[in-house]
Amino acid sequence: MTMIPLIMAVLIAGIASALFHLFVGDSVLELFAYWVAGSVGFLLGHWLGALYAVPLPTLGVVHIIPAVLGCLSGIAVANVLKV
Repeated sequence: MTMIPLIMAVLIAGIASALFHLFVGDSVLELFAYWVAGSVGFLLGHWLGALYAVPLPTLGVVHIIPAVLGCLSGIAVANVLKV
């Protein structure tokens, strides 16, 4: 197993959560919650994309489209739950 999906999850979820927090966030705690939820969603999306062999473009070994959709879904869930 490579570390590439984990590194990309941290980077892409960090960028997505920072942008989301810029527009709708209030506190630093929310930014952290968005980042964690985005990272988990990214990894879950990547895992599901690999498990079901989704025929979408990949970025190296990372199933990027399902992963980014998972990241955005995780951030949306964290926003709805107001963790």
